[in-house]
Amino acid sequence: MSKRGNTMLKGTFLGLILLLAGHQCLLAQSPVGTLGGKGMVRLSGNLVSLTSLSSLPLVSGDVVGTTGESAIIQLKDRSRLLVEKNSKVKVEGSGDKFSIYLLEGSLSYRLIPSSQTRIFAQNQAVNSALQSVGSVTLSSGAVVSSPKASPQIHAIAAAPEPAKKASPKECKDKPCDKNCGKGNDDKCS
Repeated sequence: MSKRGNTMLKGTFLGLILLLAGHQCLLAQSPVGTLGGKGMVRLSGNLVSLTSLSSLPLVSGDVVGTTGESAIIQLKDRSRLLVEKNSKVKVEGSGDKFSIYLLEGSLSYRLIPSSQTRIFAQNQAVNSALQSVGSVTLSSGAVVSSPKASPQIHAIAAAPEPAKKASPKECKDKPCDKNCGKGNDDKCS
């Protein structure tokens, strides 16, 4: 690794430590959700690489800004938001009541049916209590809202459970035996 690459890696790591340390002070508040994805994002002014993390906690007041990649916010009530690339949102709330403010760009959302989350753009509510899926974009100062979400949010909203492997038919021992079919069949009963 080059000296410059090593310095960038150390800088990213140090930035992450400072971000998490600063976030610990805020974590006296209960987290309202998590932030995930890949690529670089700004979290309350700090540049963070999500490629090396599974997720970061979000607290009320956090501002998430994306650059070249989108990011996923999962709220505590399991509702999901896809913050499109080159976008910025502010997350507020506590308990099960959340407000998401689109400050720049676009976002798609898939809210659980009982969610009390409200989506705002330019201080105007863009979703009703009955609307659980949609998208909103700020374009040239105008708010464009749609009852359709980005196709990407459908892919992340409900990841299927991995299929269980069927036990080989010639296996005589118990189907849940991890060694089933590996030559121990005559030893098991």
